[in-house]
This record gives sequence, C-alpha cells and structure tokens, in this order.
Amino acid sequence: MLFFDYTKFVEFNITNHCNAKCPLCPRFVNETENVKVPLIHLSKNVIIDTFKNYKNILFCGDFGDPLMHPDIEEIIKASFDLGVILWIHTNGGLRNNDFFYTIATFYPNVKITFSIDGLKDTNHIYRKNVDFDLAFSNLLTFAKYSVKKVADLEDSDIRYLKPKELIQFSRNDISDILDEPRCSWKFICFTYNYKQIDEVFAFCQEHNIKFIGRINRRDYNKKFQYTIKDKKIIQEINKKFDKWSLIQKHLVNP
Repeated sequence: MLFFDYTKFVEFNITNHCNAKCPLCPRFVNETENVKVPLIHLSKNVIIDTFKNYKNILFCGDFGDPLMHPDIEEIIKASFDLGVILWIHTNGGLRNNDFFYTIATFYPNVKITFSIDGLKDTNHIYRKNVDFDLAFSNLLTFAKYSVKKVADLEDSDIRYLKPKELIQFSRNDISDILDEPRCSWKFICFTYNYKQIDEVFAFCQEHNIKFIGRINRRDYNKKFQYTIKDKKIIQEINKKFDKWSLIQKHLVNP
C-alpha cells in the first residue's frame, strides 16, 4: 500500500488480476506478457478496515484492474456505508451496463475513471484484450446515471467530509472533488492516437464527463515504440490540456 499522509489520501491496488495486456504495464516482465508476481486479490476485510481510518481512497490500476476483484460490489457498498469518497480506475472492459448503472445510481460517493486511449480504431493498440464496445458502453452508462455528485452528500449525510475539511488538499485532481463529474475519461496520448483528443474532449463536454489527458512517458518496451518525441507536438498537446482544464473547471464549478 502507498499512503499519502500529506492529504490523508490512500492509494492502493486491491488486486493484480487484469483482463488487459498493456505492453507498458509494470505487471509484466520486460517486453513479455509474463506477470512478475503471483496473482492475488487483497482481502476484502483488509480493504474495509482501511475505510474506517481513511476517507479518501483510490483503487488504482497500476498492477491490476480493481473491477477484477470478486468482492468489488460488497467493497463499494462498505465504502458508502462508512463514509468514504472512493475513486476507481478501470479500463472499462469489465462487468456490464447493469453494474455501472447500479454504482452510478446507488453509490454517489464513487467516482470512476475510465482509461480509454483512443477510439474504436486505436484503443486496442495499447489496451490489448480490452473490448472497446463494452468499455465505451459502460462509460456512457455511468456518465448518464451518475448525476448525483459528492457535493450532494454534504447536508444529507454527516459521514462525509465538508468543504472546510477539504482545504487540506493541494493536488488539483482532488481539490474540486465535490462538484466535478463523477465520471472521467483518461486518455494517454501516443503517436497513433493524439489527433483524436479533440473529438474525445468534445464528446466529454457533451456528456458531462471529465477529460483527463496524459502524454505517455514510458519508453522501455522495444516492441512498443509509440512514444511521442516531437517536442512541437508535445507542446501543442500540452497547450490543449491546459486550455481544456480551465474550461472544465469553469463548467463544473459555476
């Protein structure tokens, strides 16, 4: 586990099982699809015990997709019951629309980031083994029904943090958690997909989805050489990211 005590924010992997075989994933031995460590799921009791002491938790997907955990629904319910604001990162190609409808509707404390790197013709290049149609459909479902925001829990549920208690947060991606959309689309740019970011950002704006743009920095797999190295292109992309960040902040926090 990684504990970020400067914000009382906890980030950890609850499983190292994953449906995808991303070429630059740290799960694998270099340039192979051989997993480095034994496949396990973290005990749900350990996870739920963490909820009792930390109220801002991220289930990251660095070594596995959180939705692969067999007890994920029970874990999500416990997060709501114990007053936790829960972030989940997923490639989206797991579960089904009913699952995401349930989470969106009944657990307004849950925020989900869908890591989809492109559109149907490009996402599969890095997100190997991920069903794009399923991932995109799950994204749309969660975006459509996650209308209730974390902010709406303020007066109705004393278990959740109030605005004055959020002053401690210094990271931009946490500081506006009360009002921003609960659904995010995280897009990693490579040489083959960066020209699609304008279309994806416009889509996100239309469907009240937070857009998170990144440029790939990993470059250690000789079999996957799609890192953008042209400085001019990198500069142009970063300018768009900066501009869009301001637009989103204005739109979701009027």
